[in-house]
Amino acid sequence: LFLGGMAVWGFSIGGMRLSPDVRQALWWERASLSMIGLTGVAFYLFVCRYIGLRWSWGGYLAVGFLVVTVVVAPTGLLVEGMAQDVYGNAPVWGLLFPVWVAANYLIVITSVLYLEKARRAAVTYEARNRYLYFIIGANLCLIGAATDAISALGVGLYPMGILANIAFSTITAVAILQYRLLDIRVTLRKGAV
Repeated sequence: LFLGGMAVWGFSIGGMRLSPDVRQALWWERASLSMIGLTGVAFYLFVCRYIGLRWSWGGYLAVGFLVVTVVVAPTGLLVEGMAQDVYGNAPVWGLLFPVWVAANYLIVITSVLYLEKARRAAVTYEARNRYLYFIIGANLCLIGAATDAISALGVGLYPMGILANIAFSTITAVAILQYRLLDIRVTLRKGAV
């Protein structure tokens, strides 16, 4: 679910950047916000399950955040409209965007802290290294998302979210293959079904 959310997030951002008019770009941007919310929540739930945490109030809050995101994203509360910038279409943030982005960052940062705690408690080099892959990848996503948000506020910074997500996907693929985190044959067979 997490990796699928990342893929659809990238696809929707690409659609927004390549849209010929701002109305179509706005639709793509609003869709991408739902995927960003899904990705953050799915990452949190993955981390909790991966390190063996039981379902708690944090899970309910994360899922509640996702539900609110899906309901609010189509409105103008997160993205009011679109504008043209030097790199193409750029969102004009709505009233609730700062609160939304802070909540999303809190979810991902909490996940990273859980991973760091598990990394420190791990007894084998391989386990510590697996956690480190996830931590580095999540931090790349956070940095990339920050450059996207800052550039949309008018600061002369190129948005690096897409490149950061590609780097994170590469790190994830290496970790999956190196540590056999997924049985690729089973995944492909179930995915095809």
